Amino acid sequence: MNQFIWRSGLLGLALMVFSSNAFAANDYYFSVSDGHDISGNGSLANPWASISKLNSLTLNAGDTVRLKGGDTFSGNIYLDPLDTGTNASGALVSPISLTSYAAGRATISASNSFGLYAYNNGGINISNLNFVGSGVAANGTTTNTSDGIAFYTDKAGGIKQNHIYIDNVEVSGFGGKGISIGGFNGTTAYNDVRVADTSTHDNLKAGLITYAQNWGANTNVTVSGVAAWNNFGDPASAGNTGSGIVLGNVNGATIERSVAHNNGQNNNPTEGPVGIWTYDSNNVSIQFNESYANRTNNGDGGGFDLDQNVTNSVMQYNYSHDNAGAGYLLYDGDGTTRFNSGNVVRYNISQNDGRRGDTAVGGINIGGNVKNLDVYQNTIFITKTSSGAIVPAINIAKYGAATSPTAIRILNNIFYTDNGGRLVLKNSNVTGVITFLNNDYYSADGAFNVSWNGTTYTTLAAWLAAVTTQERYDKDGNGIAEIVAFNVDPKLVLAGGGGTFGDADMLALLNAYRLQANSPLINGGLNLQAAFGIVPGTHDFFLIPIPQGVAFDIGASEVPEPTMLALLAAGAAIFAFRRRRAA
Repeated sequence: MNQFIWRSGLLGLALMVFSSNAFAANDYYFSVSDGHDISGNGSLANPWASISKLNSLTLNAGDTVRLKGGDTFSGNIYLDPLDTGTNASGALVSPISLTSYAAGRATISASNSFGLYAYNNGGINISNLNFVGSGVAANGTTTNTSDGIAFYTDKAGGIKQNHIYIDNVEVSGFGGKGISIGGFNGTTAYNDVRVADTSTHDNLKAGLITYAQNWGANTNVTVSGVAAWNNFGDPASAGNTGSGIVLGNVNGATIERSVAHNNGQNNNPTEGPVGIWTYDSNNVSIQFNESYANRTNNGDGGGFDLDQNVTNSVMQYNYSHDNAGAGYLLYDGDGTTRFNSGNVVRYNISQNDGRRGDTAVGGINIGGNVKNLDVYQNTIFITKTSSGAIVPAINIAKYGAATSPTAIRILNNIFYTDNGGRLVLKNSNVTGVITFLNNDYYSADGAFNVSWNGTTYTTLAAWLAAVTTQERYDKDGNGIAEIVAFNVDPKLVLAGGGGTFGDADMLALLNAYRLQANSPLINGGLNLQAAFGIVPGTHDFFLIPIPQGVAFDIGASEVPEPTMLALLAAGAAIFAFRRRRAA
């Protein structure tokens, strides 16, 4: 044999053995009920017993910590920079995992401190665990001042710590945030963050939050199947607290199939909490979520929000209802850097938002430095509040000294009010270009109310006679711009009767806001792609492909053609038959 080849082969084999030994993964078992820190060895047969023993270990890439399900471990898990599944540059080597074994979840009882704190490390999986703090009273009183699960990085050099996965975890009773993931040192932050099938509730300052020092520093973030509720807000805080799910400083993110409710009741600042929102971010999709009954003592308290310095993002296929603030908020009070720009709000449903009782909120609220916004194919239902406030279905305002909203297009929406609700409120200080086209304005009680630049109009005809720049389009291609607005009953199945699901996977059953087969809005929508180059997606709120007929329908519901109805009925029958057989 050629000596060079033979020796090279031995060297390669030696390197493979060395590499395997260097990254050999270990499983460490812990059990309060039958473990021993002194006589144990961390094996399944002879586990260790305490979190203090866990904290004494240095965890290497690929290691797994297994805590016995059903056991309660008192203490606080601390992962220092040596406990990492990434290399010095933050790149993933192999994740370190913390999880339960045997039946059920293990519980970390953190008392007055954090549940798990990870500093300057990445490559971490956390799954099938409960983290419980000492508790937070509904009025904000607590002895705990920490986050439940906290990842923090401040390494120099713009390091992105990769791979933070949290799955099937419950976090409650903490005086900080339930889950907090963030960095502070220029562009230093996290990449590839996943939080799935997790609940964070009864915490003080927020349910789930990401943050960083620089705009968009966190990248590739996904929140899916998260439930955030009863995160009350800190009455002593000078900044807004009490949100459900907040993605700050992200570039490329999705929040989907999640539910936020009953958050924020103790917030006192004029800026406030929102159920699900993002700020200082780019390319964020907020979709297929339910956000309801969120509260505030002062500002905001809404369902969904694309806030300050958010660009190229979308809110779609969401259900917002019964929130104190706006159902869907678009806001920017800064405008010195990127503005709120290039965003889309489409195929959403709002029911009775703006419950806090002032007319500055509504189903959709647009204010401040908001530019290049498209709002289309939404269905908004509003009634007067119990205090008598005439809340608008859509509100457009300037807010203070901020630049006026401009380049706003509002297309193919249903604005439906009852019991004295207002359809549109546009403040006179809004000087930017606002375009309403092909919307349906319907007041079930006959009390048509559009407030435009300080004047109230009680009929569609009176409004459009006075404001000749709105609801006009050359729909027939004959060179003449004609009025294209609707003032008809949209024939919704049960307007105002949407109810609460509490499970985002059930939103396709929100039948109250489907159009009936005799709706005058069927095939009444503008073709937005042909008219404006807007690509409206592939389906409506209910996952019905669009369009079904010769044209698009108006609002969030597309009525299926008869062949599609037959297919849906057949699919439902097959599903029911299979469930009966499985039972």
